[in-house]
Parts: sequence; structure tokens; C-alpha cells
Amino acid sequence: MKLNKLATSLAIGLAVGTAALTAHASPIQTITTSTGTYSPFGGFDWASNGVAVATGFSLAAAGQSASTDLTFWAKAASVVDPDQDPLNPGLAPVNMGILGGSWEYTVVAHMTETAICTADNGAGLCTQANFILNSGTWAIYYDTTPDSNRLAGTGFMDGVKILEGNFWSGFAGTFTATATGGTGSNTLHGQVSWTDNNYINPDMMGTVAGTELKFGTDRTDGGALPTGTPLTQRIVCNRAAGTVCMQADANQSFVPEPGSLALVGLGLLGFGAARRRKSA
Repeated sequence: MKLNKLATSLAIGLAVGTAALTAHASPIQTITTSTGTYSPFGGFDWASNGVAVATGFSLAAAGQSASTDLTFWAKAASVVDPDQDPLNPGLAPVNMGILGGSWEYTVVAHMTETAICTADNGAGLCTQANFILNSGTWAIYYDTTPDSNRLAGTGFMDGVKILEGNFWSGFAGTFTATATGGTGSNTLHGQVSWTDNNYINPDMMGTVAGTELKFGTDRTDGGALPTGTPLTQRIVCNRAAGTVCMQADANQSFVPEPGSLALVGLGLLGFGAARRRKSA
């Protein structure tokens, strides 16, 4: 799936546009479900109707800056091979399980960014902003009782945690807004700090994530607003109050431990990376 579908008004510090992640490695990477072990595993294509909520975006004029907070959550539309192909026959049983509701993979990411307004409309609306990632964490879960609810923000963290990490600080993105909508883009790199070898092998070392955010009339997911996040029971989407709720689409790939390979990724979500920690 193309990363051109998820964003929402991260104009608030969520710069995200399109993102794609690819990873190439020598060892064969495998993913294990309740029905078997499959390969070659390369990462996840997160559903295009993922959700991102940014808070603290209070910019109104060029030159202003603010610290923003972003939470992103989604479930996987498919698993992909190292070339980002979800149709690899070796992964068909995993993807059939996703489509058939036998299991689901979910991701929750939390990031802090510095937003800098670079242009405004002269009437109190920041129309373009740059975002710099200060910190970011993410975790991926495998759940054999699919129950995620994207608008309520529930059911995204009740599975088995199979991968976890942080995003490296310093990555930047941009966001462009109008009076009724907005889109953004960014690419994040990071390290994997936890791999559960009961589900993913070998240990993953690096990750690249890309996302696209859409807000208001630029959304393609129907425009329904979330009422909660996986980290917060209740939220109120209110752009004027600095809380922007967006559609988010993303892809994420991984590089295994034996480090002689290249991480290539195009995408954005303005957050990314972490130190690696092996599972016990």
C-alpha cells in the first residue's frame, strides 16, 4: 500500500507526507504466527486509516515555535517482504490471517517535536511549518483476538509485544495547511530495542518508518474523529485549541542484527529510533 493516505492535520507538528520503508539484509527474516513460521519478513504496511493526534500546536504566525506531542496508532493492512511486497507467496498465510480476522498486528508510537511556523495567512493561521523530532518511541503487538477500535483508541496494546524501539532525534518534516485541511510528510530512522524471538527472527537492529498525514478536507477516511488514544482515555479534537486529529498512513521496515545491509526508507511521521534490546 502506498503511504499516500494517512495523514491529517499534523500541521501541528506532524509533518508527514508519503513514506515508504525498505530494508535489505542477508539473513532470512521470519515471522511466526499461531499457524506456523513464514518468510521473508521485511516489515509492516500499516492501514491507511490509522490515526494521529497532535497536541500543543498553537502556532499562528511565521517565526513562532512550539513543542508538540504526537500519538499515532494503526493496525497492519499486511506484512511485507524486504522489498515492500505484500504479495510475496511466502507471506500469504500471514496476510490471509490478517484479512480473515485470525490475528492482527498493531502499532502505537509517541513522539515529541518542535514545530516552527514558516508561513502564515496573515489572519492567525500558520499555513506551513517545519517539524524537528526531539524524541520518539514505538511498539508493535501481535494479537490473536482482534479487537482494535481506531476511534476509541482501544485494543492496540493488549496483544503480545513483538517489537519495540525508539526513533532518532533530529529528523525533520514539513506540513502545509489550509483553512480547511492539510498534509505533511517526513521520514524516520531508528533502532529496535526489543525483539521477541518467539515471533520475529533474527533480532532486528534498525528500522525505517514513513508516514503521511492528512487533516480536514484532505482526509480520505470519512473524517470521523477519535475520542481517545491508546495512551489517553479521552481527547477532544479541536484545532483552535491546539489538538489536531488526523488520518495517518505508514510503512515500516526492519534490518536484522547482522549488520551488513542497507536501510533505505522514504516516508515520514516525524519520529523515530531507539536503542536495541534483545528479548530474553
